[in-house]
Amino acid sequence: LDQLLDAVGYAHEQGVIHRDIKPDNIFVGADGRVKLADFGIARVDGAAATQATVVGAVLGTPGYMSPEQARGAKVDARSDLFSTGVVAYEMLSGRNPFGADGQTDSTTLIYRIVHEPVPELPAPKIAYDGMDADLRPAIMAALEKDPADRPQTAAAFKAMLHGGRTADAFQQARRRPTESGLATRKDSASAKRPKWLPSALVAGVLAVAVGVLFVSANAGGGPVGGASAGKSAYYLGISNNKVALFNGGSNELVEETDIQADTLGADDAAALGNRIAFESIEKAEQQISEFRGQAAKGAVPPVFTSFTASSVSTADTIDAYGPQMAMDGNAKTAWNTDGESVGDGTGQWMQLAASDPQRVSGISILPGFCKDRDTWAKNRRPHAITVSFSDGSSFSAELADKYNKYQELSLPAPVDTTFVRITVDSTYAPTYSGRCYDDCTISEIRIS
Repeated sequence: LDQLLDAVGYAHEQGVIHRDIKPDNIFVGADGRVKLADFGIARVDGAAATQATVVGAVLGTPGYMSPEQARGAKVDARSDLFSTGVVAYEMLSGRNPFGADGQTDSTTLIYRIVHEPVPELPAPKIAYDGMDADLRPAIMAALEKDPADRPQTAAAFKAMLHGGRTADAFQQARRRPTESGLATRKDSASAKRPKWLPSALVAGVLAVAVGVLFVSANAGGGPVGGASAGKSAYYLGISNNKVALFNGGSNELVEETDIQADTLGADDAAALGNRIAFESIEKAEQQISEFRGQAAKGAVPPVFTSFTASSVSTADTIDAYGPQMAMDGNAKTAWNTDGESVGDGTGQWMQLAASDPQRVSGISILPGFCKDRDTWAKNRRPHAITVSFSDGSSFSAELADKYNKYQELSLPAPVDTTFVRITVDSTYAPTYSGRCYDDCTISEIRIS
């Protein structure tokens, strides 16, 4: 930690804010020297410097970024000290203070960083000879939400780790930060390096720490954004209470989606309020798709009570192959068109209806008669379809010819409708080697 803080402090002296301090960017050489790497999203202070971000951009790694960084606010040296405190917390406890474990999503981590108190560090289970101070108060101070309540410089944090957190020293550091929150060259040069541990013990502690660091290296997830906030970067935020896509270079609105922000969870809504950065529009659109799915899950599912069709196979009874069989939750039953009278099923339709308008935001279809693979191969399956609604809108889709595979349709936008009609525009031919049928079949339709 001493060497890490020396590196952080030196960067700050040069006017550089790292903004992505985490185990992945800390290396220990064969000689035991700690090196801080990857200044890819660092910011350089100074009038002549190029600003690498814009206000409102969230750059960094969830699980290690400071509250002000997570909010997209301006950051200074004290943000790096917070991130260093997270690393120190992991070194002492073996776990991330915000639960970054590779499974927790970034919006949850950001919410915890901004809003939830940091769990107190437990007392160390192992006492090292020569460690002359309890490190917990210094680490917890570095993790304060308010930058003014943290150590103001890397040197102050380092002194506190050695038991040097006197009220006078800490208050003096708070009263005299430089304008950017950086240490001055003179202050750093005059700071005497404290003798914390014998050199042999330092190497031992570092070896343990490195193990913790690299085990935890991927716990916080990848950087949010990770690209400079130029014209190639995009951000998701909120516009008119809807999830919206912004251009990172100009801050201009690119697209206002149909997703209501209040249909998402509190963590996602909070993250959107702070804006989430992406290095490409494709990744931003992928997140929009995930948000759309979450919004659909949180909505009241539509209820359709009437099922009709243009054609039903009478090979057994109408009840055996009617359109209600595609809505019974059983993949081994199906709606079958009457191939003997209407041919290959092209132009045939089935319809779900309700007495009152229902909000439809998602449709998935299980094409074919999936009772078993042979039954599926003996009958026709829909290839191209048209989905239409009571408001007059419609869209077309193509289905892959895959056995027992639900296929999600991409709705242009959620719709309030009293019916959903699915019309078969073309079909896949039977592929069974024996006797086959012209009945076109759909096993299940799921509406959300």
